[in-house]
Amino acid sequence: MNHIYYPCWYRLAGKDAYLLWYDSPKNHVVTSAFKKALRFKTIAEIESYTHQHELSLQVNEPLLFDLDAMTAELTGAITTPTACQDMLNAWNLFDDVARSCNQRFDRNQRLSNRIYLKLVWGSNLSALTPPNKEYLPFWTKGQLKIIRKTLRKGLRLFKESVLA
Repeated sequence: MNHIYYPCWYRLAGKDAYLLWYDSPKNHVVTSAFKKALRFKTIAEIESYTHQHELSLQVNEPLLFDLDAMTAELTGAITTPTACQDMLNAWNLFDDVARSCNQRFDRNQRLSNRIYLKLVWGSNLSALTPPNKEYLPFWTKGQLKIIRKTLRKGLRLFKESVLA
């Protein structure tokens, strides 16, 4: 099966880097033979890698997964659309990396699914939010604890799963 590959831009500890993402049928990132996600310093490195491996690369302006911002926002109330979007993006990235590396990121989806959906709605995505409307989620202390625990675990998994 031929896949289309995309640069996945992230920021962690003040440094920008890229993963190589593809959809098959669930989202994945390219990994080594040892099931570690390959990290690229530049788009040029990705272009060289995809050319060498004869992969179809689609280079659009990549979305920044700002893990530094997400980490800082974990200490706050998570009530702004930007904070919800940062949390949602990180959650999705951690899930993709975990899946690609044969890991489990969110083991208790029965508990976390409602929280995940609140992040989706709290992101106020234009495809889901009516014009001139905004959803600002109210979080219980328990829900905030689950978000923080889940995303901190995801960040640890991410750091362990991406080749340095």
